[in-house]
Amino acid sequence: MEAMLQKLSEGTRAGYEGGWRLWVAARQAQGPSPWLPGRDREERLADEEAPTNFAVLLARVVGGTEGTIKQKLFAVRYAHLVAGYSNPLLHRGRLWSTRAGLERWQGPETKRKKPVTPAMLEWPRGFLQQEAELPEEDAVVIWAAIDGRSWSFERVLHGEDVEPRRGGKWLSTFIKGSKTDQLNVGTVRNHYRASTSLCPIAAMERLQAHHPQRIKGTEERLPIFRWASGTPIRRAEMQHFLTIAGLAAGLSREEIGSHSLRIGGATAMYHVTGDLSRVRRFGRWQSDAFHGYLRESHEPMKGVSSKMARDTSSLTNLARDSAPARAAAGAESARRKSP
Repeated sequence: MEAMLQKLSEGTRAGYEGGWRLWVAARQAQGPSPWLPGRDREERLADEEAPTNFAVLLARVVGGTEGTIKQKLFAVRYAHLVAGYSNPLLHRGRLWSTRAGLERWQGPETKRKKPVTPAMLEWPRGFLQQEAELPEEDAVVIWAAIDGRSWSFERVLHGEDVEPRRGGKWLSTFIKGSKTDQLNVGTVRNHYRASTSLCPIAAMERLQAHHPQRIKGTEERLPIFRWASGTPIRRAEMQHFLTIAGLAAGLSREEIGSHSLRIGGATAMYHVTGDLSRVRRFGRWQSDAFHGYLRESHEPMKGVSSKMARDTSSLTNLARDSAPARAAAGAESARRKSP
């Protein structure tokens, strides 16, 4: 059982535990056991009804989004597998049809997170420098820490994971593990110095100037992003600065979050490289789900409509490959072969 639980990433395990607790509470309120054994046809029908009702409960009462509902259902599935039961979500056509219907039912009310743009990042940078009323040693930590990571001592960036290269021209960071790196092999990502105010190397240099012991110093094995007092920065505190930056850009609170940094980074890389494979590798996505993060820009479409309207390309003649043409060619061939 412990080996099966270790298969899950730290964040997924926490989400599954919450989903299972919610499932157990819902089942206890209704009376039946939380387990769905499915020993005969009647039980299997009842077992399909239970997760279907649970999905409706999550959507219409709890107000869960499509992603939340899917995660909670998978939590129920994984708990059954760990306990030795069969998969309660397998061959459940009515369940998945209901979930798809709930997704359409929610419609545009569920707002997707918007990407953080470079222009949007300029706002919290100026705010931290002039209006946040934070000590300089804390402001530089916040600015350097804007990467959207949730707190995990094992996976968060430590001082020893940051390596300046070639006299500060570029920076190498070692990411110990992630949701897509189940074996925690880790990966290295490099950042070169940028000639803008959003340069990641300049941000780390300011951090090192105020807290030299955190990078290749006496505290290099501790989390690098902490307040001057040593208290780790919480995700809610990061969220606060991103929220006010989004409000300043005209977005609502629901449209901006820490995940907007990941969306914005993927989108910006896509715009400047046009290489989807590189975006996928750099972001460590195992599937094509990252396509849902990317936002198109206006500029690449400039002139496309005009070119389409002036298109004079010669179309390939398909008549020779059509069924009547093949039949006619076959008849002609037979006629020539006949005595």
